[in-house]
Amino acid sequence: YRMLTGKVPHRNQPLIERIDTAGTLGKRLQHYREAILQDAIPQEHRMRRGVDRQLASIVDCCLAPDPAHRFANVQQVIAALDQRDEVRTRKPLMLLGI
Repeated sequence: YRMLTGKVPHRNQPLIERIDTAGTLGKRLQHYREAILQDAIPQEHRMRRGVDRQLASIVDCCLAPDPAHRFANVQQVIAALDQRDEVRTRKPLMLLGI
Protein backbone atom coordinates (compact mmCIF):
# COMPACT_ATOMS: atom_id res chain seq x y z
CA TYR A 1 0.00 0.00 0.00
CA ARG A 2 2.75 2.39 0.92
CA MET A 3 4.65 1.70 -2.30
CA LEU A 4 1.54 2.60 -4.28
CA THR A 5 0.38 5.61 -2.27
CA GLY A 6 3.36 6.85 -0.28
CA LYS A 7 1.26 6.66 2.89
CA VAL A 8 0.93 4.23 5.76
CA PRO A 9 -2.57 2.72 5.95
CA HIS A 10 -4.81 3.68 8.87
CA ARG A 11 -2.39 6.37 9.99
CA ASN A 12 -3.65 9.86 10.73
CA GLN A 13 -2.75 12.64 13.13
CA PRO A 14 -5.27 11.82 15.90
CA LEU A 15 -4.09 8.20 15.92
CA ILE A 16 -0.45 9.23 16.03
CA GLU A 17 -1.19 11.43 19.04
CA ARG A 18 -3.03 8.58 20.79
CA ILE A 19 -0.13 6.23 20.12
CA ASP A 20 2.50 8.75 21.23
CA THR A 21 0.75 9.36 24.54
CA ALA A 22 -0.12 5.70 25.22
CA GLY A 23 3.04 4.95 27.17
CA THR A 24 3.87 1.27 26.90
CA LEU A 25 4.45 -0.60 23.67
CA GLY A 26 1.50 -2.86 24.44
CA LYS A 27 -0.87 0.10 24.72
CA ARG A 28 0.53 1.65 21.54
CA LEU A 29 -0.05 -1.56 19.62
CA GLN A 30 -3.54 -1.85 21.09
CA HIS A 31 -4.45 1.63 19.82
CA TYR A 32 -3.14 0.77 16.37
CA ARG A 33 -5.05 -2.55 16.30
CA GLU A 34 -8.24 -0.76 17.32
CA ALA A 35 -7.78 1.78 14.53
CA ILE A 36 -7.33 -0.99 11.97
CA LEU A 37 -10.49 -2.75 13.14
CA GLN A 38 -12.59 0.44 13.26
CA ASP A 39 -11.40 2.16 10.08
CA ALA A 40 -12.64 1.28 6.65
CA ILE A 41 -10.15 -0.45 4.37
CA PRO A 42 -8.12 2.29 2.69
CA GLN A 43 -9.11 2.96 -0.91
CA GLU A 44 -6.49 5.43 -2.09
CA HIS A 45 -4.51 2.71 -3.88
CA ARG A 46 -7.51 2.08 -6.15
CA MET A 47 -7.29 5.64 -7.47
CA ARG A 48 -3.67 5.36 -8.58
CA ARG A 49 -2.86 5.16 -12.23
CA GLY A 50 -1.72 1.67 -13.22
CA VAL A 51 -3.52 -0.10 -10.38
CA ASP A 52 -5.95 -2.53 -11.98
CA ARG A 53 -8.73 -4.42 -10.21
CA GLN A 54 -6.60 -7.49 -9.57
CA LEU A 55 -3.77 -5.53 -7.97
CA ALA A 56 -6.25 -3.53 -5.89
CA SER A 57 -7.82 -6.80 -4.71
CA ILE A 58 -4.42 -8.16 -3.71
CA VAL A 59 -3.71 -5.01 -1.69
CA ASP A 60 -7.18 -5.19 -0.11
CA CYS A 61 -6.49 -8.77 0.92
CA CYS A 62 -3.19 -7.73 2.52
CA LEU A 63 -4.97 -4.95 4.44
CA ALA A 64 -7.92 -7.03 5.63
CA PRO A 65 -8.49 -6.48 9.37
CA ASP A 66 -9.43 -10.13 9.92
CA PRO A 67 -6.39 -12.40 9.55
CA ALA A 68 -8.65 -15.13 8.14
CA HIS A 69 -9.24 -12.89 5.10
CA ARG A 70 -5.55 -12.12 4.51
CA PHE A 71 -2.95 -14.14 2.68
CA ALA A 72 -1.45 -16.79 4.96
CA ASN A 73 2.12 -16.10 3.87
CA VAL A 74 4.25 -14.20 1.40
CA GLN A 75 4.24 -17.13 -1.05
CA GLN A 76 0.49 -16.66 -1.50
CA VAL A 77 1.01 -12.96 -2.22
CA ILE A 78 3.67 -13.80 -4.82
CA ALA A 79 1.40 -16.44 -6.37
CA ALA A 80 -1.44 -13.90 -6.64
CA LEU A 81 0.90 -11.36 -8.25
CA ASP A 82 2.20 -14.02 -10.67
CA GLN A 83 -1.37 -14.99 -11.60
CA ARG A 84 -2.16 -11.32 -12.22
CA ASP A 85 0.87 -11.06 -14.51
CA GLU A 86 -0.24 -14.15 -16.46
CA VAL A 87 -3.72 -12.71 -16.99
CA ARG A 88 -2.27 -9.36 -18.11
CA THR A 89 0.08 -11.12 -20.53
CA ARG A 90 -2.75 -13.14 -22.10
CA LYS A 91 -5.20 -10.25 -22.32
CA PRO A 92 -3.71 -8.57 -25.43
CA LEU A 93 -3.62 -11.95 -27.19
CA MET A 94 -7.29 -12.58 -26.40
CA LEU A 95 -8.20 -9.14 -27.76
CA LEU A 96 -6.45 -9.95 -31.01
CA GLY A 97 -8.23 -13.29 -31.25
CA ILE A 98 -5.06 -15.35 -30.99
